[in-house]
Amino acid sequence: MNYSELWNNFLEKIKTSVSSLTFNTWFQDTELLKMEDGNIYISVPSEIHKKHLVQKYSDLIKEVLNNVTGTNFETVYVVKGEPNEIIANYNKKEEVGVPIKAPKTANLNPNYTFESFIVGDSNRFAHAAAVAVAENPGLSYNPLFIYGKSGVGKTHLMHAIGNYILNTKPDKNVLYVTSENFINDFVEINKREHNKNNFESINEFKDKYRNVDVLIIDDIQFLAGAEKTQDEFFHTFNTLYDLNKQIIISSDRSPDDLKL
Repeated sequence: MNYSELWNNFLEKIKTSVSSLTFNTWFQDTELLKMEDGNIYISVPSEIHKKHLVQKYSDLIKEVLNNVTGTNFETVYVVKGEPNEIIANYNKKEEVGVPIKAPKTANLNPNYTFESFIVGDSNRFAHAAAVAVAENPGLSYNPLFIYGKSGVGKTHLMHAIGNYILNTKPDKNVLYVTSENFINDFVEINKREHNKNNFESINEFKDKYRNVDVLIIDDIQFLAGAEKTQDEFFHTFNTLYDLNKQIIISSDRSPDDLKL
């Protein structure tokens, strides 16, 4: 059996063990380069593929490789254009959930999924990073910052992450809002600052935005110039980040160009 036949056999077995989204994102573009001195060299498209395969699928890959080769190999991942490198093992972290939240409560559009997202050369890395976050919220790329001009699919990817998490980890509390939603909620609190129930309103605001496992805020650039709202956003950001909760934000400007 040559390398091509062996790898096709490997991929067919992997395909039966993972979802089609997982297979198409992480395994489809891999290639067996060679087997030598107890090592098996696997070509992957990017650094993000290498990292995610090690973190998420090491055990599965080892099991299937042993099955198709009859030999216990040490896996070496090679990013196209980079030298060979043995990848270190990653420790898995236990995720702790909170009460279930339905997509309607999370403000997610159920039509925006990874399956309906069109992957191209311009968004392939963003798509791969989004899938990595969806599969391991709080562990991979936190915070995840997605930026690009209007109409390139940023909002679609954000909803897709949230929908995937709720479908695979229904105990997770996910919230999607636009920056306008965040600003309006904060302004409403300040309108009640002289009301005796203002303290209760502040607690409701904090509970909404800080008692989540995944906070998704779209079009963060509109916080520019709103200093008090920015302060509250950064307090929320720091609280969630310190708790290892996943934060996902988007903008039509790069981080360097944002005036926050």
